[in-house]
Amino acid sequence: MIDIDPQSNMDGTEARVVLYKMCPNEKGTYLREVINSYNTSDGFLPYMHSFGLTANYAVLPHQSFYFDYNKIIRQGAPLVDAMIDDATGTSFVLNVLPLDGSTVHSVKIDQGEPFYYFHVINSHDDGDTIVFDL
Repeated sequence: MIDIDPQSNMDGTEARVVLYKMCPNEKGTYLREVINSYNTSDGFLPYMHSFGLTANYAVLPHQSFYFDYNKIIRQGAPLVDAMIDDATGTSFVLNVLPLDGSTVHSVKIDQGEPFYYFHVINSHDDGDTIVFDL
């Protein structure tokens, strides 16, 4: 099983996205092993409704909004108020994480307006090219 774990300091000064796998060991229990990770550029957790997975890469797109958990923790606001729409962020950020732990590649694609997507990302790669369908 491969999954992601977005993590953030409570004050929003640093955010990290961790890609990990869980496989059973010889005792039949599952161990969590970090495959790759990256820090976000603005310190806030990006909203990633889903991600793509190929034989060699995880494809993690960032939508044009993020979570500010300080609004919940310090102000007692509901979760919906922690979702900050970044209407000024017109670049669609796509992070490609090699499953072998090598360098993460971040690509910004200027859409001219915020970009939102839902659910499954169909992805595959042939070793040289990664194809994803949102």
